Amino acid sequence: MVSGRIDTMKELAAKEGVTQRYLSHLIRMAWLSPEIMQAIIRGHVPATLSLDRLKKGFPLDWNEQWQTLGFTTSPPDAQAN
Repeated sequence: MVSGRIDTMKELAAKEGVTQRYLSHLIRMAWLSPEIMQAIIRGHVPATLSLDRLKKGFPLDWNEQWQTLGFTTSPPDAQAN
């Protein structure tokens, strides 16, 4: 979509062989904070954080994400301040 080769999510979903609904869930993950992405990759996530929880939505503010998604410590960038 960014390159202009695909104009709509419908086209992208068809190209990738997934539903538009599934694609919309995946695209939302692009707004997760880098710190949360790293925590997920490393497996350091709260027990309450699941894909179903992420699908329900989350704030765009990275510090609010950290708290809303159940992390008990401050985000790494906030600890440096």
